[in-house]
Amino acid sequence: MAFTRSTVAVDNVRQLEDQPKNKATEVKTAMDQYGIDDKDFINNHMDELEATSAAANIGYSGDVPTSTTVKSALDYIYGQGSGSIPPDGSITRPKLADDVNAVILNNSKGIATNSAAIDELLVEAGISTKLAPTSGKFYDYVGASGQLSQGEIDLTKAYSETVTQGTNTISVTSMNVNDFSDFEIGQEVTLQDDTSKETLTILLLNDPLITFSTNIVNTYATGANVYRSNIKADGDVYKFGGFNAEEVIDRTTPVQVVGSAYTTSASGRPIRLDSGRLISVMVDTVPNPDVIYWEYSDDNGTTWNQLCFANNAYADGKPSMVTDGVNVHTLVLDGTSNIRPYVFNFNGDTQTNIDILSTRVFVSPTESSMGECSVTIAPNGDLHASWSSKNATYPNSFNIRYSKSTDGGVTWDAPTQVTTINTGINFLTPSIVFTNSNPYIVCRFDQASVENISILTTAFTTHDSYSGSMDASWGDSLIYSGGAYIQSNPSADVLSDGTIIVAWHGQDAVDNPQDNIRFSQSSDNGVTWSAMEKITSGSSFYKRYPSITRDENDKIYIMFGKNDAVIAYDLTLIEGNSGSWGVEQPLTNRSGSGNVRASTVNNYRSFTKPLTIFQGDNTENDVKFYGEWTEGTELDLLDVDIRMNITPLIDVSDIGAYMNISDNVLAVDGKVSIVDSTASESYTDLVDTRYPIDATNDEVASLLNSTVTAEDKVTLYYNLTRTLTTDVVELTSILGGVS
Repeated sequence: MAFTRSTVAVDNVRQLEDQPKNKATEVKTAMDQYGIDDKDFINNHMDELEATSAAANIGYSGDVPTSTTVKSALDYIYGQGSGSIPPDGSITRPKLADDVNAVILNNSKGIATNSAAIDELLVEAGISTKLAPTSGKFYDYVGASGQLSQGEIDLTKAYSETVTQGTNTISVTSMNVNDFSDFEIGQEVTLQDDTSKETLTILLLNDPLITFSTNIVNTYATGANVYRSNIKADGDVYKFGGFNAEEVIDRTTPVQVVGSAYTTSASGRPIRLDSGRLISVMVDTVPNPDVIYWEYSDDNGTTWNQLCFANNAYADGKPSMVTDGVNVHTLVLDGTSNIRPYVFNFNGDTQTNIDILSTRVFVSPTESSMGECSVTIAPNGDLHASWSSKNATYPNSFNIRYSKSTDGGVTWDAPTQVTTINTGINFLTPSIVFTNSNPYIVCRFDQASVENISILTTAFTTHDSYSGSMDASWGDSLIYSGGAYIQSNPSADVLSDGTIIVAWHGQDAVDNPQDNIRFSQSSDNGVTWSAMEKITSGSSFYKRYPSITRDENDKIYIMFGKNDAVIAYDLTLIEGNSGSWGVEQPLTNRSGSGNVRASTVNNYRSFTKPLTIFQGDNTENDVKFYGEWTEGTELDLLDVDIRMNITPLIDVSDIGAYMNISDNVLAVDGKVSIVDSTASESYTDLVDTRYPIDATNDEVASLLNSTVTAEDKVTLYYNLTRTLTTDVVELTSILGGVS
């Protein structure tokens, strides 16, 4: 069992006078008084120590007089002759996030002294003398290091492609944070699906190929897992990992969402909920007032159904949509009735197909004219909204306004008038992102026949693109100046390292008058920007309305519409990174004309082709869905392996291991491999001993007497087997030790 101790309580126990004045019962009373956790367990142990065999019970005999009472015995063991429990806190037990305990040893007192810390940890773990290396260190497996060894559970895991029986090479794809690059030659790995399993040793690594030293014996399903450990953290415990089956979802032949010519936009990004449900938003502009529709798919985009709608929405500005994984927030600009922005908030998994107009929450008082809007969500769940509008104070120019909600869109801060221009020039088409603890609004700024793409933010208050007045807490920076040539409709996203990426369409003297797609990025929080990259060219087609996103590996994807009056591709894709772009990929050929408004997902990154909603042409009159990604399904397993990598920092002579499990139906088998820096792993069985705590909890302790040289590669291996997949097995502690 594991518990924490109050520092105040420990200090007060230390202040008790020495034996024989204080009996064990008095120590127990002190523990009760000062609130040490798990008092009954400690008290019972103190009862054991009250016997004349107390010293022997915690691993000592001979050098501690058997008649010594509890307090003196503890003083002697902790202080190794100093006469008192060390007051410097050298023996401590940090409480880690996953409830694994560690002992930090005091090197100044020598290795022999540290044996007392080991004994104390064994007491905390509930196994007392059942496993007590004479000296050494127990350590956690979440990356902490100690003075005798350091180690961690090896979570390297990958999906295999097709596995061929009788061959020794497979191709794998990334699965965990620990991916292909964390495998090592000479390591033993487990190959497993829901029916077959075997262990293999890595002979060669040539990403993405793994070659084993022996041929594969069994047959496996595509996607069989190759792993070092199949275990996962769940709160304060570890649980069985499963077989993560993969299914490639291919919607690169676009699927019809609705058979009507509804409007989509780059800001109205499709979203994927945590449940896997896909949701898109679109506007029917034929009736007056407009109608907003939300569509959903629960079968990975194969079929779509209406989720809900808002009649009489006056959705003059294209809707913008975000999610926290469950709740959906849609920002809309009402351009006719109540001229101001408003938000719809609903649970995307439980929403019913009704008119939700009455649930809208107004973000701003009435204004005079609306442009377009954009909303994003911060990691803490706060919503950040921006829009362009005219109002009574600034009736001659479109300006950028901003507001934030900290309660899921229920209430909103009074809007900030970010820009304050009133001379007929405008800030338009905002695209807002959140990174590095700040909102960033990318927008078009047409300043007296000079067309700019700029960014506005609270991260700095300097002014680079606009010399006029702004809200005092906001600044701006120039992304690109197109001179007299129009630059418009920026779309922004953020790479995993915080780099802001922006795509837009614009003209120049070379390919005038057609628009082409352009790109820039900032790696210093929007202060400076890379030189504009013109990633499409030519004057025969216009390429407009980009929507930018990136995958989990930070590869960038830009969807846009491309057409002329005769030949038209309704959806085109370019992928790559700054300075290295692929060719244009026309995704669907269409016969009609008209602007295409593509919208790519940016709350889900595990795709090979971005999940995209786009409106069809004026011949097809529909809205379609496109994308390709992989869905993982976890299947329960009866048999999994755990491997823990250990690096001894000094020469040691014993290896011990311990785990605490929540259900005595679990069978455990332990092994250890000790090799030098070049050899392959080779395992020796550990002596495993099982100790029942109660009807539902067991401890398993393992020990091996074997010489280990500093810097050897040591791998501790456990095979865990349960009888039924319905057996819920939780491992509350996994510890290993060298001595």
